[in-house]
Amino acid sequence: MKPILLEMTAFGSYAEKTEVDFGRLTQGLYLITGDTGAGKTTIFDAIMFALYGTASGSDRTPEMMHCDFADKSTDTAVRFTFRQGARFIIEKNEARKISLAMGFWMQRFGSRKKTL
Repeated sequence: MKPILLEMTAFGSYAEKTEVDFGRLTQGLYLITGDTGAGKTTIFDAIMFALYGTASGSDRTPEMMHCDFADKSTDTAVRFTFRQGARFIIEKNEARKISLAMGFWMQRFGSRKKTL
């Protein structure tokens, strides 16, 4: 599989829509590097989330992937484009449950409310 483009919104440490354009890389081998907390692992988490609906590590759940710096109303979204013979595009948009202080939960994209 050859990654082409990764787009993330409100995912991990990326609050705004962020694109990683792997298509610009022309060599066969490349390195993802940066300071601690810069978002290197988040790139792999986003690819795993797109492909399998889970994070790359067992200590992180998909619900934990929403960026703390993004507005709570912004859904976590990932779009991953890659080539494996043919070109594939996978989009995942996690409608999150939002806990409210009054003991209710609300599912985005719906008006259902339930007392806990």
